[in-house]
Amino acid sequence: GRRVPVVGAVSMDYTMADVTDMPEEELAPGTVATLLGADGGERITAEELAGWGGTIPYCVTTGIGSRVGRRYLNSVGVMAPSVPENGFPHGIPCSRS
Repeated sequence: GRRVPVVGAVSMDYTMADVTDMPEEELAPGTVATLLGADGGERITAEELAGWGGTIPYCVTTGIGSRVGRRYLNSVGVMAPSVPENGFPHGIPCSRS
């Protein structure tokens, strides 16, 4: 994993990252981009993202819309069963400061 800066504001379910300084061979179509979780020695937690956004981790995880694809991996990187869509509680309002 390698951290890169977010460029501009997150809009709906789109985020742009500045990959200018990354080697071209790491930018091939299909390359994994981890937005939340662990990749190699890097980890981005919901708590960290919440701190940047002035909110709580719950709002980060529930604010990721259903149009954003998900892959759930276990600790050894094997695809784990998906959580059912109705498996998460909803309805707690999240405000943005």
